Amino acid sequence: MHLVYAIDRLGSGGAQRQVVELALQLAKTEGVRVSLLSYPGDNFYADRLQGSDVALVRIPKRGRFDAGFPLRLRRWFDENRADVVHAFILGPILFGYAAWRSLPAARRPAFVPAERNVLAGVPRSQLLVKRWIYRRSDAVTVNSHAAADEVETRLGVPRERLVVLPNGIDIAAWDRASVGEPPFEIDSDRFHLALLGRLAPQKNHGLVLEALTLLGSEVRDLRVWFVGEHRRHSDLARRIAREIDERGLADVVRVAPPTPEIAPLLSRLDGLLLPSSREGFPNVALEAMTLGTPVIAAPAGELPWMLMHEETGLLLDETTPEALAKAIRRLRGMSSGERAGLARRARATVEQRYGIERVADAHLALYRRLARGLARRRSRP
Repeated sequence: MHLVYAIDRLGSGGAQRQVVELALQLAKTEGVRVSLLSYPGDNFYADRLQGSDVALVRIPKRGRFDAGFPLRLRRWFDENRADVVHAFILGPILFGYAAWRSLPAARRPAFVPAERNVLAGVPRSQLLVKRWIYRRSDAVTVNSHAAADEVETRLGVPRERLVVLPNGIDIAAWDRASVGEPPFEIDSDRFHLALLGRLAPQKNHGLVLEALTLLGSEVRDLRVWFVGEHRRHSDLARRIAREIDERGLADVVRVAPPTPEIAPLLSRLDGLLLPSSREGFPNVALEAMTLGTPVIAAPAGELPWMLMHEETGLLLDETTPEALAKAIRRLRGMSSGERAGLARRARATVEQRYGIERVADAHLALYRRLARGLARRRSRP
């Protein structure tokens, strides 16, 4: 079976990491050939593929709207006889669908778009595109129950066409990576928390600052890191920087760019903050749970399914500064034994549900089912 993943670029991002992890894992499977299609440039994750059995294919794309791009994709699909195309991110989904539909029916692979977030805040034009494509694809994968509910109700995709496949993580690889040097100085005389993710409104950096203000003098030995891409939201970045100064938190909060050294950073934190107003399946929560870093999270996206309050993390009952301040105070007040218990139970949850081997097997079962259905359709007179 020839499995093809299609994504825009291999820069820093949760979808990109997940595609690379799945491709690497499934390429080890006998009888499975894996290709990964992406635009040129952005090699944040490309190095992971070097020396592997995954074929990285760069298909040039000229500008945002390249009318010739679907034709180049179509030619590649046809010449390389893909059996299943799993497309991530709206651009590759749209271009991939156009290329797929232009092929003769007898030569079409199975086409599967991946929806990786809830639909709140998605422009109407994009919702219409997704509705058109998703309802005509062979299946749609979603990585959270919340996303499945929205794709069904808002886009009209029948539930039986939706497949919930959570993100997976290479546990052994993250264990190995965690022993490296962290990208920032994590001094032992402070209690270190971090919000790891792009600087965007739904990530609620401002709510963290409000919670820190409510803690008053208790913040004196805190260090809170905001780590992630912020160039695309420069106005918000300037507003956050100004608010840090106005609230007198310049000695507490540090803003830093994205870093590939997430594992050693996470392993040395005292807690991860995820107060998002909306999420799909947050990879960073999975990574923290793997490495035994306690997670404080809002009940957004898949987080209520991932975390059990006071058992595998701290789940806010509401997304407010007061609730977040209370949770930070609770985490700081835990004994080392209590924190170790949280870490142990969180790690066990990851091993039972989210190990990359288990998640890749679930993906492979879907691909094989679709390939069998495709073979039956092609054999009909």
